[in-house]
Amino acid sequence: MAQSTRELSASAGNGLNILAWQDGNLKKIAGTGYHRLEVEDLAGEKGKDGRQELAVWVKDTGDAMAVDVLRWEGKNLIPAEDVYTAYFPVVVDYYREKVREHPQASFYWYYLADALVKVGEYRQALEAAEKGMALDKDAYPSTYSFQLIKGRALTGLQRYHEAIAIYQDIIAAGEKKLPHPKKPASMGSTFQSLLTANFSPA
Repeated sequence: MAQSTRELSASAGNGLNILAWQDGNLKKIAGTGYHRLEVEDLAGEKGKDGRQELAVWVKDTGDAMAVDVLRWEGKNLIPAEDVYTAYFPVVVDYYREKVREHPQASFYWYYLADALVKVGEYRQALEAAEKGMALDKDAYPSTYSFQLIKGRALTGLQRYHEAIAIYQDIIAAGEKKLPHPKKPASMGSTFQSLLTANFSPA
């Protein structure tokens, strides 16, 4: 990261609160937890815009951390997807090292695949996801989680029919787990129509 980056870390975790002056008092209006936090004006397609983004790392398992880049948008913190390609190469490097050190740890492969999707390296993301899935089927994270990443990678590669098939499998698996009385009758057809509309090539 550039020298302008401000980095905070906390081994036990910490909280970031966003406050606003309302009705004569400071009130918390949003917040997020973190174990590592970096603050920087990251460059999007049109360069830097003068606004600070927050790269938030949250511990998961071992040295694995879920990472996202957030931006304040007036009411809440939202994912700053337009600057992912500026930040996530750092995350890719982190997890490439982790899978070299621990090639049998599926959760490192999962986070590597996720980071690769976010930098647009879709083929490499597919390979990482498949390597993670080939390990212990009962390991963490679930096959469902890997399938979601594969769907995102296939969409990025414009392999829409394969992506649709994966999402339909995920939906079908989810429907089987729902209690029958609470399952909306139109759930499957509704999701299928949404997927067809969003992922079918023009």
